[in-house]
Amino acid sequence: MYSRVMLINQHRVRNVSDTRAQLSAILDTAQQGYTTHISRDGQIAAHVVPPNALVHRGNEFAIMMSATIDSCAHWITNDATATGFHQAGDPIGIVFGWLWRADRHKAMDWLAVYTDTLTGIFEGRGYARPAFAPLWRALRIALGASLDGEEILEFEAFMREHLQDQITPFTLDELAGRERPRGDNDPWPDTAPTGKGWIKKRWRDVVVGDFVPNPDNAYQLNVGDENWCRVITLTESEANVQRVDGTHTTVALADAGSHWVPFQSDTPYRWDSFARHN
Repeated sequence: MYSRVMLINQHRVRNVSDTRAQLSAILDTAQQGYTTHISRDGQIAAHVVPPNALVHRGNEFAIMMSATIDSCAHWITNDATATGFHQAGDPIGIVFGWLWRADRHKAMDWLAVYTDTLTGIFEGRGYARPAFAPLWRALRIALGASLDGEEILEFEAFMREHLQDQITPFTLDELAGRERPRGDNDPWPDTAPTGKGWIKKRWRDVVVGDFVPNPDNAYQLNVGDENWCRVITLTESEANVQRVDGTHTTVALADAGSHWVPFQSDTPYRWDSFARHN
């Protein structure tokens, strides 16, 4: 059981009458490092905590949250740059799980800060802004470090209803579970059928050695490592890419390479193995 940010020990719950009668003993146990929870009308109304309890009195909480969010947003950006969106990291999952149990609306406030921070990092690197679907998939996995399956479902339902009240980069369609609207210069879907997604950047920002989806797949994004091609050479008008079977194909770069393309900087896990067998 949780009350705000505190895990409740049912053996340490006292009602108001018992608290009055046992106040001296409760204070003694507080000095020994034990917390007592005071209930009124069936709800936790207050806590008696040890004198050295870490209680924030000013902006300490905001400072710690901002630093954590910045660190975790950079972490997922680097991880997704390398191999696509997997999970957002246990630390951010633990933090948002704690916030969720403490104050659902505060959790949404800080989730908006997280998505805004992440979007800023993406823009700074020249990436397309993160789509909601693959990001939520990564966050959902991370929340498993703190919340159980039922709690995660409750988190998702609440988030889809209330995150739209915050300033976020996401469209209402995305928050409702539908695809993000894409323009003509963004032909690749944001996710594969499995729900996994990759960061996108413009073709003109792709570098030799990056991996991009096989152009033979007609803008169908597939998870399998064999569905990626290594970029071998680049000019302003075309890219030469190597398929997993060793053959090459050329991609014409429209509009001076301004179109978006999913990519990953690391070699897909089994790509070299597939290549050796072809």
